[in-house]
Amino acid sequence: MAIASQSISAQITINIRYTGEKGGARKYVREMERSGIAARIRAVEGCIRYDYYFPADDPEGLLLIDEWTDQEALNRYHASPMMQEAAALREKYKLGGRQVRIFNPATPPVNRPRQDGKPQSSQLEAGRFDLHSHMIPESYLEAVKAHGMEMDEGFPIPSWNADEHLIFMDDAGIKTSVLTMPAPQPYFGDSAESSAICRKYNEEAAALKALYPGRFLFCAALPLPDVDAAITEAKYALEVLGADGIKLASNSYGQYLGDEELEPLMAYLNSRKAVIVTHPHKPATVNDKLISAIPLASYEYLAETTRAVFNMVAHNVLVRYPDLKVVVPHCGSFIPNALPRFKGLMPVMVAQGYMKPVDVDANVSRLYFDLAGAATDDAIESLLTITEPTHILYGSDYPYVAAPALLGARESLEARLAAHGLDPEDVMGNNAAMLFGADIPVRKYGERVVRLAQIEVYPERLNEYLSFAKEVGTVSMATEPGVVGLFSMQDKADPCKVYILEVYADREAYQSHIQTAHFKKYKEGTADMVKSLQLTDTTPLVYAKLNKTAIK
Repeated sequence: MAIASQSISAQITINIRYTGEKGGARKYVREMERSGIAARIRAVEGCIRYDYYFPADDPEGLLLIDEWTDQEALNRYHASPMMQEAAALREKYKLGGRQVRIFNPATPPVNRPRQDGKPQSSQLEAGRFDLHSHMIPESYLEAVKAHGMEMDEGFPIPSWNADEHLIFMDDAGIKTSVLTMPAPQPYFGDSAESSAICRKYNEEAAALKALYPGRFLFCAALPLPDVDAAITEAKYALEVLGADGIKLASNSYGQYLGDEELEPLMAYLNSRKAVIVTHPHKPATVNDKLISAIPLASYEYLAETTRAVFNMVAHNVLVRYPDLKVVVPHCGSFIPNALPRFKGLMPVMVAQGYMKPVDVDANVSRLYFDLAGAATDDAIESLLTITEPTHILYGSDYPYVAAPALLGARESLEARLAAHGLDPEDVMGNNAAMLFGADIPVRKYGERVVRLAQIEVYPERLNEYLSFAKEVGTVSMATEPGVVGLFSMQDKADPCKVYILEVYADREAYQSHIQTAHFKKYKEGTADMVKSLQLTDTTPLVYAKLNKTAIK
């Protein structure tokens, strides 16, 4: 194992895969733990972790992941008697065929999980955070292809590997990506097989997270629709592997989020204060001819997500389990548009005994939303009618969306966020880091300043006034993210009467605006042009953005 060339100051992570026979791997771990050898290794100064995992696909296999603060710490272990004692036990139990990979991550490691399953908040620093990306290892692809399900969702599963994912992240300035299993759900009629596929996937994700500390988190896959097996895997993933959350499909072969049979799973996840990343899957009943012509992702995924979320709301899941943190993908799907209709129909359904009364707003207020897909102005504006800015998270949908497209859209997305009064740093990183337990101060929202200015201008100075007003409006829109909207109008009957609806992200943004050089130039330059000025503060009914329109 050639390690002399490693940097003395760099953290080192070692991933070793052993194989044995006749249960030797498990006997080896048992003796390492009972004899105290493993405990003494973990006590060596500079040892961050020394952990064993048993691969679900190999009963005779063993994965060792150990991490060291630097080469000096690893050298201390190599010089200790425990090194020889462990080697002697491996020989005793005939373990061999090891594969060693050594990494020197450039970013600090994420600590092992707290008792509630979340990473230590001090380790999740500010930075770009991709809440929606997929890990697609060969083991998953092989399982799907073995059952002829690689086109089950109506489009091919893209190729993926960790190296290319990291290259994309570096190019996009993304510090951390959250990995989840894509569709289809790997259940093919055999619960044991599904459990094995999910176990292998989760262990591979945990190993990848360990190999690249701070770069990857993962939300574990569960072998639904078998609820008991899903709870078993959730416990293993959260309590043993250190999973950062759980990924749940909108439906698992007809079993929808919100269905009664999922109650035991939801109760357990609530007890863990789990983050749940949801993702649409093929509906249980679908017209195959139709989806062969129009991919599910183009519209049915949005309907499917909405269907699943409304089922959760109708069953009051998010209120009854208030510690769940559920992330809805693809800019809220159809939820912002469909929610008023859902709320309007509910009293009728309740009156006729078809539904039980629930607080729809209380349920929806607990949801988080990622921006994977088409994060247009309309999509962002619609989201802001149903949620608060701290619940909006960046998501790439890599590798289903190609890296060049994502990189090309990055700057325009940040500009759109700022145009809606959102802080791009919060949406692109801080909000997600806080969701996973980080203690990061973010901008306070919720107190927009919305003011109507009614201005009467002397007729002989009108054109001159409009020139000043157009300049200040244009500059404000271009340079001040906190100026959300300036909508200007002239009275048709009396053009000397000008009305400006001013919208600022908050009081701080308003105070900042009136201190700018361009506003002072406007204010001082038009002082003798204005006959009267009346300012009326208003209360906005929704959080949506007004178009950024300056005086023409």
